[in-house]
Amino acid sequence: MTISRAVLAIVAAPLHGARMPRKVLRPLAGRPLLLHGLPAAFGVAAPGSRVVVVTDDDEVALLAERNGCATVVDDRARLGEGQRFEALLSEVVDEEERRAGVGYDAVALVRPAAPLIAPVDLQQAVDLLLDGPYDTVISAREEREHAWMRVDGRYVPDFGRRAGEPSGPLYREIGAFLVSRRGVIAPDRFTGPQIGMAIVPPPRAIHITSPHEWWICERLIGRRHVVFVVAGHPLVGMGHIYRAQQIAHEITNHEVTFVCTRESELAERTIAGNGYAVARQKDEPLEETVIALAPDLVVNDFLDTSARYVAALRRAGAKVVNFEDLGDGAEAADLVVNELYLESSPRSNHRTGPEFFCIREEFLQATPKPFGERVEDVMITFGGTDSADLTARTLRAIWPEAERRGIRISLVTGMGYEHAHSLDAAVRALDSPLIVRANGTKRMSEFMARADLAFSSSGRTLFELATLRVPAIVLACNEREETHPFARAHQGFAYLGRHDRVSDAQLRDTFVDLVDRPEPRRAMRDTLSGCDFGQGKMRVLAEIAAVLGTPLN
Repeated sequence: MTISRAVLAIVAAPLHGARMPRKVLRPLAGRPLLLHGLPAAFGVAAPGSRVVVVTDDDEVALLAERNGCATVVDDRARLGEGQRFEALLSEVVDEEERRAGVGYDAVALVRPAAPLIAPVDLQQAVDLLLDGPYDTVISAREEREHAWMRVDGRYVPDFGRRAGEPSGPLYREIGAFLVSRRGVIAPDRFTGPQIGMAIVPPPRAIHITSPHEWWICERLIGRRHVVFVVAGHPLVGMGHIYRAQQIAHEITNHEVTFVCTRESELAERTIAGNGYAVARQKDEPLEETVIALAPDLVVNDFLDTSARYVAALRRAGAKVVNFEDLGDGAEAADLVVNELYLESSPRSNHRTGPEFFCIREEFLQATPKPFGERVEDVMITFGGTDSADLTARTLRAIWPEAERRGIRISLVTGMGYEHAHSLDAAVRALDSPLIVRANGTKRMSEFMARADLAFSSSGRTLFELATLRVPAIVLACNEREETHPFARAHQGFAYLGRHDRVSDAQLRDTFVDLVDRPEPRRAMRDTLSGCDFGQGKMRVLAEIAAVLGTPLN
């Protein structure tokens, strides 16, 4: 009787003959190497079928039996036995078919020396074999580096091709598994003539042949999955994704994935452009999108969270870190970081205030401009989206006075700025060499470093301006920004209030006053000289690592 897609899984686990002593029993990340190969084998074994471990030593057999496997102990299982090993495999297949009373469609031979292989990798190989024209499917990875060989005293590319043939992907066998049709297996062979390849993703395509590869596998097995959930669109700006990416850049020990909220198409494009794996929420609740990724840690950076959302993440076994969260979810999170706010009696899971601001390295490496009695350069910047178009409004309000004094103006907008067409038209109409226009620049610190005065919203940009000792006239873009305590006079800024409550005349008059009177600007700069955010990112990273329970890098 033949059962459709009946697969026999055999694990080759010799103790002797490997380059590394007792390799198959050595602990890898706290568990013997053999045990890392069993999940893939059990994942493809036919219902009611045993996973058979073939070994040359009773010590290995004992471990296998204690973990639910059948065993065959035979010296022919030793590495390097060649055709004798193939004969042994043929006998095992015959015996298992007699015992189970079935005829197998395929036999999978698994080698534990590739411990990162996932069940899905082996299952895909089985499907490729049984749905395709192949006799045998082997595990391989795409070769990304050129190989060379020495021929007649000179080095030539070893691509396995003749000159003039079209190039294509190269593949390297990794020895993790072989899957063969039952019909090609005989005492003198395990593989057939038609070979297919199951391509294993690079992070899992490691076959241990040396202590160096062992070390790499241990680190990879210990990795956690960190999922950043972010928002980035005109209503909330782009600061969340910039901060999240800044933290993600520091996480080298673990897998990182981004999730963007449903409306954050701009954020998705930006993050994908930086090479991160990214998904965007569809119609389902946000927690379903996140939990489907099986995260160990979720870092939320999209403003307020709900208690229901955070509770769902916690039930799924994830640790939770929130940024700038004033919602109900802040109570249940493992950590909340709010650098823009202060709490007189902060909760035990809250870290608040400017000391937790993550400044970008480009600002720490820039040199503040010496104080000048005369204002020569003014910077106007209102974040990544500037939905109220405060950039154009400010330019209109101050331009006559700036032009009269010969002051250069830098207009710096972000990638999400939706008024670029009208602003560019206004700049062309003014037709002045005093106006510099930049959109989505990666040289923000250079613009700030040459400014004597700036116009800004009351968000994170103020910390960057403070780092470079630039006095600023500040408008809050929304009600939330009105609550940011750092944007106040005692911190060294001229805070005017929410933008829709500030007249153009106030903008102009405040500008003229600070331009014409150097002493207030000097006092603002002196106050800003006390700001130091150099350790903020390290504090945040240390707090996140403590929540995750393992170093981030």
